[in-house]
Amino acid sequence: MRLVGDVDRASSRLQSEAVDWLTAVAPASVVIDLAAVTFAGSALLNFLTRLSGAVPVNTNLILWRPPPEIEMVLRVPGLTPKSVLRHGPLGPWAMGS
Repeated sequence: MRLVGDVDRASSRLQSEAVDWLTAVAPASVVIDLAAVTFAGSALLNFLTRLSGAVPVNTNLILWRPPPEIEMVLRVPGLTPKSVLRHGPLGPWAMGS
């Protein structure tokens, strides 16, 4: 999944649809590419929290390539306990190996 631009309340409907779809599909891993996010309000944190609670407990949530200002927000303790921040190329770890 790739997020682009501002992640705010204006995109909340799309975020809810994504959570619903990922819940139904129940993938082993979810890679969220954050490289093109220019602004992340509380909507991003709410989305990740909802997603973390909706997918199976063994699903890998990979927050990939967050810009430095977005990574600062994501590092708030306890917000997304199931997620992992990654910067390098995707590897076998992205597929749950």
